[in-house]
Amino acid sequence: MKWLKMGFLAGAVILAPAAEAVYYSFGTITAYEGSRAVAAGYGDHGIDYPKDDVGGTLCFRDVRSGGSSAHAAVRYTYYRSGVSSGQYSAWTGNNSSTAYRCEQELRELDVSYDRAETRGSICQDDTWPAPDDCANSALRNHTIP
Repeated sequence: MKWLKMGFLAGAVILAPAAEAVYYSFGTITAYEGSRAVAAGYGDHGIDYPKDDVGGTLCFRDVRSGGSSAHAAVRYTYYRSGVSSGQYSAWTGNNSSTAYRCEQELRELDVSYDRAETRGSICQDDTWPAPDDCANSALRNHTIP
């Protein structure tokens, strides 16, 4: 079991078990191409500390049948002493249906960093070189013990 440093008491360090898993749920968010809705989804994102995983479960759909397919991701950034490592993503497959499809996407947590930020993204999969139209959930911070 991992232990998280909680604070000091008369010069002694108090240790408590690290959180089991910390996932943040987000309600339906919609990606737009201009003013037209193109993808929608909901889910959760975060860290499972005992398993050393980062990611989440994402449910997503193509809002308009016949358009570009939809996909989703948990995007995450690691930090060490306040310096960013760059952004990483745990992507789902594509869904061209108007029915929701849910996928769990997990990646190995890099415990050499001291902090991570996670967010969910729901996107339309546009053809290269056009950028994907995406909607993002709120960004959440996590301490890596």
